[in-house]
Amino acid sequence: MFFKISYCRKIYNLIYFSSFIFLCFLVSSFFMYQTLTYPAQAAEIGHKSIVRKPKAIQNTAKPVHGISSKYEMSLSKSANIVGNIFANPIRHAKFARSHAEYKANDIISLNYLIAHALKNPEIKSSIYKYLGYKENISIAKSLPEPTIGFGITDANGLNNPEIGINSMSYWKFSASQTVPFPTKLLINGRIKKSIYKSLKDKTITLKLFTILNVKDVYYNLALLEKDINTFKENLSLLSILLKYADGDYASGRLSARGPIRIILETDQIKTRLTLFKKQKNRLIYILSRLTGLSAVYFKNKKAEFDGKITHFVYRFNKLIKTADKFNPALKAAKQNIKTSRLDIDLSNQGYEPNFSAFVGYGDRYSLQPVISGGISVSIPLYFNETQIPKIEKAKKYSINAAYKYDWVRLKTIQNLKTAVSNIKNDYKAYSINKNITEPEAELLFNSYAKSLMSGKVQTFPLLDSFIKLLLIKLKTYEYKAEYFKDSAFLDAVLGKNY
Repeated sequence: MFFKISYCRKIYNLIYFSSFIFLCFLVSSFFMYQTLTYPAQAAEIGHKSIVRKPKAIQNTAKPVHGISSKYEMSLSKSANIVGNIFANPIRHAKFARSHAEYKANDIISLNYLIAHALKNPEIKSSIYKYLGYKENISIAKSLPEPTIGFGITDANGLNNPEIGINSMSYWKFSASQTVPFPTKLLINGRIKKSIYKSLKDKTITLKLFTILNVKDVYYNLALLEKDINTFKENLSLLSILLKYADGDYASGRLSARGPIRIILETDQIKTRLTLFKKQKNRLIYILSRLTGLSAVYFKNKKAEFDGKITHFVYRFNKLIKTADKFNPALKAAKQNIKTSRLDIDLSNQGYEPNFSAFVGYGDRYSLQPVISGGISVSIPLYFNETQIPKIEKAKKYSINAAYKYDWVRLKTIQNLKTAVSNIKNDYKAYSINKNITEPEAELLFNSYAKSLMSGKVQTFPLLDSFIKLLLIKLKTYEYKAEYFKDSAFLDAVLGKNY
């Protein structure tokens, strides 16, 4: 009997102990499951929000992965949960298709803006000015207008003005033509042609600066769009960090300063986004004024960087030769030199005479008609008052044109040196930031992210590495924008793309 009671009691204790162990296992499994799956759920929620609202990526030719989405994946990788985010290929395909649709409709075309900017009234006015002046070339080569006259000669006096009684009384018709010395017309025509080319080059200069202004504002807008997208996407990462900080604070591993600091960083990003919106409106206003397009056109549209950043290989002498050939300011200065020299030649023609020929016909009714004709020559007598001062003035203008060309060429060479130096520095800074500094910052961030998830580090180091990575990312975009703007400036100095 005693054996049976002891045996039952042992069985009861074993069952009780096993139940307690099983209950503890369930509780610990539940908490471990929550700890492992919470970051994945938060990352998936952030990803879904981006899929539903693809405005954050609609301004790029390729899918832009901002710091937030990219490093949510990094956090997920450290917990082996990447598959949870992109496990649904159908949803991913829909996302890519919707991104392509937004990309096609919402990207502002730089060439479209330039085409509209080149139609502004100032450029049209300059175009019609040189087209109108072109007609002066044929006018300068033409002879002066002939003169036709009509009169009466009365040899009988006022008492008897009847024509035909006296042989010296008749009705008179005459025509005269002035003929300048032949080389004067030729030189004058060349002068007008040179001035026409100079005016045309000034119009091209105006076009180049208009294109440069549009590109400069456009790339500033593209940079601002990158900054806005980066800050928006990283708000979701800060929200994840805040969740971790709250968990650390609740467990006593972190003081209240951790969550407060993350909240402050979030508020600063929101403040910057507000300022970015103001800057974007200002840039849109400038583009609207430059292109003549309504500001409504730019609503829900974004700018993007076109082209690639490549190593700039050049020969400076070749750049100078290209500028000498195509730079409109240099070409206009050359035409001014040519015009001033032709002015000297025309002034020297003041010593050459001008000719005038005339013919006349007199009708005497029943008597023989009177026919007359003649040639006259203008003789340059007052050298000190006309010819010599004109020659001296033309010589001084020629010296002025030569000095002006030298000054324009010096400025062009300096602009070339500045543009080339800036492009090289932009490329170097971009390459270092993109290929060295940014990967190192990513590695540091990923390291802290893994340590945070394993509980080996608190939130502050991860937050500091995140802020550093954010600033480096923004610097990369800034160097990229400067590269494109300096390249546009170089094109303008070389006289390209007009």
